[in-house]
This record gives sequence, C-alpha cells and structure tokens, in this order.
Amino acid sequence: MDERNQHVVLTSADSRGFVSLRQPATPRPERYAIGRSLRQRVPRSALGSWSVPESRADPVQQIIATHQGRLDRLIPIRIGRMIASPYAFLRGAAAIMAEDFAHLPSTGITPVICGDAHLGNFGFYASPERDLVFDLNDFDEAHPGAWEWDLRRLVTSVWVAGRQNGSPENACEEAAARCVAAYREHMAYLAEQPLLARSYE
Repeated sequence: MDERNQHVVLTSADSRGFVSLRQPATPRPERYAIGRSLRQRVPRSALGSWSVPESRADPVQQIIATHQGRLDRLIPIRIGRMIASPYAFLRGAAAIMAEDFAHLPSTGITPVICGDAHLGNFGFYASPERDLVFDLNDFDEAHPGAWEWDLRRLVTSVWVAGRQNGSPENACEEAAARCVAAYREHMAYLAEQPLLARSYE
C-alpha cells in the first residue's frame, strides 16, 4: 500500500500541549515546519487527482449495504430522492466517496471530520452566544478521518451543483478553485489565532 494513503494520527507534533490550557501548545514555527515536511510526502498537486482503482466496489452494492439498520419502509424514499439528480445522488452517497477517498493520498493529519461536507450541509444557525453563523450544520457522518476528505467532498459538491444549475464547465472549475482558495485562506488566518479565538471564530 502506498504510504501516502495511510491514515494515521499525526504523531510528530507534541499533542500534550492540547491536553490542558495550562500547558503551552507546540510552537507555531514547529507546527508549520511539520506541515511543510508533509508536503514532501504528499505534494499538494497529488490532492487533486483520482482514478478508478481496479478493486473498486460496485457503487450499487455499496448503496445497498448502507440500507442495513434503516427502516425498510423508508428505503424506497431514500432511493427515490437519490435518483432525482446527480447532486441528489452525491448527497446520499457519502459512503461511496469515503471508500474512494480512502485510496487517495493523505497527509496523515486525522481530526474528527464532518464526513459529509457537501454544500447542502452548510447553513445559517444561531451560536450559543446568539450570533448568526454560517457553518456546517449536519454531523451524523462525523468520524476521525483525513481532513482532505471533507475538502474533496465539498469541492466535488460545488462542481456537481454548478452542473445541475446549468453552469458551464469553466464556471464550475472557477467556483471549485475559489472554494479551495477560501478554505486555504481561512485556515491560514485561523492558524495565527489563539486557541480560544479559533473556538469562537
């Protein structure tokens, strides 16, 4: 197995710094150096490519497998919704994408991810402080995983939604690129903020 496809918790940073607010976190320059070193293992250009693996499971069988544990009477409704459009299928196919993503290169940074970060799972809601925020609002697929999975699913949903809305391919590509740029810029901003500031951002 390609070592870039292994998903392990990042062990090169001192995690003790986040056990308690009384202990200092790993210094930012050290964390940035770790991030740059991960680019040697997984270049950013590797994050945007995908090809169908020979051992890929049948997507129809994957959908059928996700019926386990569901109420039988609701399964036809779910399938009916998924076949309405490519975007509707994408929304209901988190398990298929997760299986595809599991074979792609990853930096090995494994936080708790949304697991289903498509456009439809973003929205407005009130924070505990009663501020109006725009953020992810659905976490029923949340699990430890590569951060790249959430970003890939979000960007894919931007492109597929654009196609469904009749946008030309160049406009879909531009929207996807802007999505990635906004993610990168906001992560760079958050990286400079203190822990509590990031928590309330």
